[in-house]
Amino acid sequence: MSNIEKVLENEIEELKKSLYNSNDRLKIHYEIEEKKQELITLKSEGNICCK
Repeated sequence: MSNIEKVLENEIEELKKSLYNSNDRLKIHYEIEEKKQELITLKSEGNICCK
């Protein structure tokens, strides 16, 4: 796993934790989904370039 992947996963975890303390849960939910998409994109690009 690359450093970028680790950073994104950590950001997702932090966002999940902030869901419980936030009044703007919908916004945070979308941020989590956006980070997950970035992670998926990174992983798929990595698989393509490394074959």
